[in-house]
Amino acid sequence: AALGVADRLGAAFSAALVDGSQRFPLSLPFRTPATLGDVLHRHVSLNLHHAAVPALLALIVAQLDESAVAGAVAANGVDAARVRQWHKQLASPLTKGDARAKLLDDVTDHWHHLADALDACAALCGGDRARLSFADVLEAGALQRLAPRYYSISSSSLATPRTIEVCVSVVHATTSAGVRLRGVCSSYLARVAPGTRVACAVRTSTFRKPSNDAAPVIMIGPGTGLAPMIGLLRERAAARATSECHVYCGARVADDRIFVDELDAWRADGTASHVHVALSRADARRRVYVQDLMRDDGAHLSELLLRDDTCYYVCGDARMADGCYEACIGALRTHRSMSRVVAARRIQLLRAQGRFQYDVWGIVSHFDEARSTVRAQRRNASRVWLSTFASVGGADDDDDDAAAGGAATV
Repeated sequence: AALGVADRLGAAFSAALVDGSQRFPLSLPFRTPATLGDVLHRHVSLNLHHAAVPALLALIVAQLDESAVAGAVAANGVDAARVRQWHKQLASPLTKGDARAKLLDDVTDHWHHLADALDACAALCGGDRARLSFADVLEAGALQRLAPRYYSISSSSLATPRTIEVCVSVVHATTSAGVRLRGVCSSYLARVAPGTRVACAVRTSTFRKPSNDAAPVIMIGPGTGLAPMIGLLRERAAARATSECHVYCGARVADDRIFVDELDAWRADGTASHVHVALSRADARRRVYVQDLMRDDGAHLSELLLRDDTCYYVCGDARMADGCYEACIGALRTHRSMSRVVAARRIQLLRAQGRFQYDVWGIVSHFDEARSTVRAQRRNASRVWLSTFASVGGADDDDDDAAAGGAATV
């Protein structure tokens, strides 16, 4: 409706730049000819992306210059003066780096969806009809290709070779400007009727089950991060594996837990010998996370990490994964009297052997991915620390490994 095409969704179209009698191809995030409905529903993201903000603001300011209504205020308190200020600041060569990113965040906090921006344009120009056409938005590059969403598979090809299951949490959030957000794909999956055909593809998993079913396993998956662990556990159940298996899972409160019945059954038959549950909001006095439970089990955790066959899996937010990494380092230091460098080497060895596997989103601050960043950002500080450490006769490792040990805490 904001684009003024609600009554033409079935119309097919092609797109090109026209200059007099000449037509030039237009780079689009979809193929044409196509119908408007197909493009808007399947191929483009209607969320407002940073890359599209400057051109879209230029279009809206041009409309305001022609027909802005004095004193008009759109949703979330945005008025014409604020729109012009956004446009002016983004057009300035002085607005760059963090300042530019912060300004773009401010715009998308108020206009998360393309429709929010178009509705604001209509409101500030004194009407509810669309002020910008679909062609205007297309030419401005405000429509980005709809990116695929990846969800971990919770089923096992060994147990159910013709069925794929995923675990999806419906995303809800609110921006700093009070705009309510809903996840594009998760909301779609939540409302589709059973039996609906959806476009999907399968990507090769980064997790590999232990080559030896007798190997002990550590699995960490709070929230929907538990999904790939469920797949691994179903593989274990199908293979009748009963080796020592620790599952660390969690939720905000007990009612939010998922796969409860399956985990109870697997704990009873030995597929998952130990299930540790962290409830972060169950006790107002203390928030308990999976990494806290790992610290509590530090003595036995350190014993497992020193075995030559233990496999470690973690899935979820990168901050959580880093916290679990630190819990492993802490267990080795506290219960095995290792230095931080030696403990970090042990974890790196597990990773090199394919026994320390992770699937996380966000910034991972440990392992090799962090080394270049640490060396670039903290080179001078590291030299001072290393020289001081060496001067008191405490350094028994080479400088490169000591710097790598420090990378784990960035």
